[in-house]
Amino acid sequence: MNNLKIAVVSSGAGHINRGVESWALDLAYSLHNHEQNVTLFKGGGIEQDSWEKVIKCLKRNDKITLFLEKIFQKKLGGWRYGLNSAVQIEQSSFSIHLLPYVLNKYDIIHTQETNVAYFFNKLKYKGLSNSLVIFSNGTCKDMEFVKKMSIVQELSPVRIKMWNDIKNKNIYMIPNFININKFRRPEGLISRKDINIDDNTIVYLCVGALTKVLKRIDRMIIEFSIFKKRIQSKSILLIIGGREPDTQEIIDLKQSLIPDDCIIMENVNRKYMPDLYNLSDVFVLPSDHEMLPISVLEAMSAELPIISNDTPILQWVIDGGGLIKDLSKEGILSELLIQMLDKNTRIKYKNTAFMRVNNIFSDQVVIPQIIDMYKDVYNKYHG
Repeated sequence: MNNLKIAVVSSGAGHINRGVESWALDLAYSLHNHEQNVTLFKGGGIEQDSWEKVIKCLKRNDKITLFLEKIFQKKLGGWRYGLNSAVQIEQSSFSIHLLPYVLNKYDIIHTQETNVAYFFNKLKYKGLSNSLVIFSNGTCKDMEFVKKMSIVQELSPVRIKMWNDIKNKNIYMIPNFININKFRRPEGLISRKDINIDDNTIVYLCVGALTKVLKRIDRMIIEFSIFKKRIQSKSILLIIGGREPDTQEIIDLKQSLIPDDCIIMENVNRKYMPDLYNLSDVFVLPSDHEMLPISVLEAMSAELPIISNDTPILQWVIDGGGLIKDLSKEGILSELLIQMLDKNTRIKYKNTAFMRVNNIFSDQVVIPQIIDMYKDVYNKYHG
């Protein structure tokens, strides 16, 4: 039982720095540190350890992939078979190339990527694979898709309630996790001076894909411009994220509204993130909906107070560690930014945020739960 072979799988890991990819990297490394027999299969980068394997695939930003995306969207009806976007094409090509490395060679395949989960779950269902597939629902997939998965890891009690009327399902509630020490104790690789920020400036940090879709970086910029007009303060907005098709629109919006009060950093190497969190004063999540964003856990680990939209999941995650309100109403976010100018307010919320992440979301708390889940599903199927 202690020798279960576990495959942690992500087509984007190694060349994309976002939540799903970070989850895969962190999970594999934490399992390895807990002496589990784990292999990380990733779609890019280099093999940094003996238990890592890079799998070739059509990467989402490759010219050929973007060309195929247009063909599938306009001529072949790619939406019918999960090939309607560059990400789906990447995941599908990755799954095919991954097949000879994992087929009947691993007890558990654990992933947050939908096409990868669907592909290997289908093989298991048809009796062509012995590997148990656990789909960790970190991307807010709808119930129609999630119900197709044999084993599901939901990340919050809010999502678990959606399964109340569905029987005979292997559903586990285990949240995302974070290595707290990594973000609480920065390595000093980058400082405020390196990015031209004065020591007396209050830094509002926003981390997420540089897009208007889902992450609502446009809202962040607009509300920060309102904030700067409403009150005189020595403050700056620092936005860090990966480039998206509409990123130039985000940059243009920043240039038109707050050219001197906002810094945008694209595709930052993840090794610099602990320092960037620690040089900041407040973390802002402007999106409408999230499952369980790892960026929030990183910010809480760095002892930052949080500002976010009011959703049941974020209420559960933050739980007193910040200001939560309906951000869809114009001017609300800017008002919260003003409140966080007060040092005592920031101290109050950051202390609560750190206690929350330490007690519920630290890797030392969550990884044993994940290992127990592996043992439980294996016993159910192979008893």
